[in-house]
Amino acid sequence: MVIFTAACSVLNTPEQVALVYEGAPRIEIASPLAGSVYRAGTPVNILARIDNAGADIARVEIRVGDELVAEGLSPNTAGAAAFTVTSSWVAGRSGLLTISVLVSRADGTASDLKTVDIEVRSPLVPTPTATVTLAPTNTPAEAAPAQPEQPAATTAPEQPAPEQPAAQPAQPTTPPEPTAIPPSATPDTPRVRVRQGANVRSGPGTVFDPAIGSLPAGAEADLLAQNPGASWYKIRYYNSEAWIAAITVDVLGNVAALPVEAGPPTPLPPPPTATPAPAATQTPTGGADLVVDGIPNINPHPFTCNQASEIYVNVRNNGTQASNPGRLTVQDFYKGNPSGSNTSGNFGVIQPGQSVTVGPLYLTVSTNINEAHTTRVIVDVENQTPESNEGNNQYNSVEYILAQGGC
Repeated sequence: MVIFTAACSVLNTPEQVALVYEGAPRIEIASPLAGSVYRAGTPVNILARIDNAGADIARVEIRVGDELVAEGLSPNTAGAAAFTVTSSWVAGRSGLLTISVLVSRADGTASDLKTVDIEVRSPLVPTPTATVTLAPTNTPAEAAPAQPEQPAATTAPEQPAPEQPAAQPAQPTTPPEPTAIPPSATPDTPRVRVRQGANVRSGPGTVFDPAIGSLPAGAEADLLAQNPGASWYKIRYYNSEAWIAAITVDVLGNVAALPVEAGPPTPLPPPPTATPAPAATQTPTGGADLVVDGIPNINPHPFTCNQASEIYVNVRNNGTQASNPGRLTVQDFYKGNPSGSNTSGNFGVIQPGQSVTVGPLYLTVSTNINEAHTTRVIVDVENQTPESNEGNNQYNSVEYILAQGGC
């Protein structure tokens, strides 16, 4: 399945209003990132942005290797200048795979083939300690059969009349028990609701990296299990399963009978491919230099209270050596201090002169309405890459006023 979404910029410049789009469409693959690693059997979320589009876009193709996994015909009938393409593909065979996106117009003009390489590894062998289902508290119900034995003891009254009062005993003793049943019947599959944009992972912990996707604020998902400490929840994610941190969600429904699972085994430490880092520290000059490339794309913007905005950030390596994989954060600031609203995303190795797009990320701001805020982006927030310039990893937006919205 492919989902197409028209993208609008905050600035209504004449160039964006123009209805004529000449030349080939342009593609930017936002997800997955180059070099991402997935386990076989987990979903790979594919997201691409199509620019220089228009209503005459005739076909979008998404392939994994030579296999056509998704396509869309006439996907941009609204004639937007840009739109996004979203699809989910379940990782199959192990090895290095190439995901490609191609867009063509009705007159045959086609975009350049855009590709990204990922690695699919064999599934981990689960440890035999997993599911623990709470024992049903049916002991009161088991005591109930003791009541039928009382009528059985009164078999002496062979008169037909006592059988009519026998229908009445159901009223004194039975009514309390039906009222106790609805609470256990109401857990119509408990769910979780995301408080603000959050990553989902293949296991219960941030060591299960990279994240396999994300959910925006307000999104809901079926709750399947919890880890022994109830700090992570297992949820239904598209046509598969994933784990989300408990501190990022609210639980809806009864979780008394929720299974407890240890989750998949902790992943093996990454292979020693991160040894380029020492080479960067030994070089007296040059090295990697990560910066925010241009202005992040935030839609909608300015932020509206309790409404998630979708964010894409371009990260560029201005240095002379490749970077290590890293993480960036997007934070909301009020009067120069963090307001508590933030989100984060991962990026892979970035070659010298290369720019990659991280997103979609989701951020919700819900405090200090009708007052001035700013947005800050910090790349390589965990300092995983030694850089020639550590002082230019930050972008600060101009002030905006948080709109009232539905708050």
